[in-house]
Amino acid sequence: MKILISILLIGLVLIVTSKIKIHVISLKKEKKLSKTDFNIKLGWYILGVVKIAGITLKKDGIHFGKLTIPYGKVKIQNMEMRNWKEISFWDVFKMLDLKFRELEIDVGIGTESVMLTIFSVFVISTFLSIFSARNSEKVDQEKFYYKVSPIYQSNELRFDISAKIEMTLIRFIKVLMYINREAKNKEINKIHITQKSPLEI
Repeated sequence: MKILISILLIGLVLIVTSKIKIHVISLKKEKKLSKTDFNIKLGWYILGVVKIAGITLKKDGIHFGKLTIPYGKVKIQNMEMRNWKEISFWDVFKMLDLKFRELEIDVGIGTESVMLTIFSVFVISTFLSIFSARNSEKVDQEKFYYKVSPIYQSNELRFDISAKIEMTLIRFIKVLMYINREAKNKEINKIHITQKSPLEI
């Protein structure tokens, strides 16, 4: 019995101290060319340092070791999971309590109007500056860098992001449970809306 309790306690400690690390090597988007490219690594680390498992997300699919699964073959059968897209992105983002150990953002924006381009650059730069200031506990200020460049006489938007992000495994599990619960509630609400009462038939 003592051995079982010891194993459970050790397992609990390992889970509590585990972290999910996300390394965004590159996330690029070019609106003018309708081009998107990304290379994102996700890993599960015990005690925050020992890697247990990981996957890599690329344009051609999900990479797990030497195995590659195209996104077209990933099918969601659960009706509740189909409602995940209806969950507020910002609510989930705040709940995850992400820690940005490194963050680099390079944005280029242009319109056919010079004044509008200059104003757009100002707005984006101000937003990123405020984001950094208001999230000083979550963003390593010494490793936060951003650049917003104007592209004149052209309707164009491009950005390139690289980052190293961490969150606790416990927080990740809690957020998944929250999303699943909210999706389930939305599915129930849909059923109630689509069903007609005897008086309506």
